[in-house]
Amino acid sequence: MTLSFISYAQNFEDLMLWRALKNVPAGFYVDVGAAWPRQDSVTAAFYDRGWKGINIEPNPALYSMLCAERQRDINLNILIGASDEKTTDFFVIEGTGLSTTSKEIADEHLDGGFSNVRVQVEQETLAGIFNKYCQNQDIHFLKVDAEGSEASVLMSNDWLKFRPWICVVEATLPLKSEESYSSWDAYLVSKEYTFVYSDGLNRYYVRKESGALAKFFNAPPNVFDSYETYEVVKLKERIKQLETTLETTLAEQELKAKLENIERAKSAWWRKFSWR
Repeated sequence: MTLSFISYAQNFEDLMLWRALKNVPAGFYVDVGAAWPRQDSVTAAFYDRGWKGINIEPNPALYSMLCAERQRDINLNILIGASDEKTTDFFVIEGTGLSTTSKEIADEHLDGGFSNVRVQVEQETLAGIFNKYCQNQDIHFLKVDAEGSEASVLMSNDWLKFRPWICVVEATLPLKSEESYSSWDAYLVSKEYTFVYSDGLNRYYVRKESGALAKFFNAPPNVFDSYETYEVVKLKERIKQLETTLETTLAEQELKAKLENIERAKSAWWRKFSWR
């Protein structure tokens, strides 16, 4: 079986979405809380296949990485929220995907050794972003990972006007298995979205008018999806590099040994005939 899909996402979100959307040529995504351009990315596999979209990432360091690697995408260094305020506090936890608007959640991470820096970040509604960038544009999937602010993100959209085909929303508390979707699940269902799958971290919803896609979420990732994880691919690349280095080293050692044998033979020959 040919392995044709590399999964970059932390919990196979990209694989599940690819099942449903692989026949869409050059599709469009919106990633709220995009984080890294490749590591743990839900959209990297789609970008590699010619898709493009909007990456929303309030962490300045991660935003810079997205700008460098995702030049075909629209990258925005903002927060999405339902508030009318144009800026808001954001607690940056460097080197992680745990940055949050919640001081309570940021303080909880202090116990785990994750310090934070409070910054002011520009805030916009999801409807505002869609109005600016997605007029007459199908949004094939919306992914929301807002570290505790998922309800604010979802409630900031105009669901009559902008209707992503599939929504993937983080549904547990940060770094915990405790479910946290009670504040927004009924709201999203009321907008005629049907819950179709849970992967233990996220919940997946399909809009009513795209109900035929629900069948692709009947089973978790399995052998028939023909995939490899990004971590395994990187390990294989590293093994190949080490094998090449080893082969080169062995070839150099073999050549050195042959040259030494030639030098010894020459020396023995010289000693044998030098008295003449």
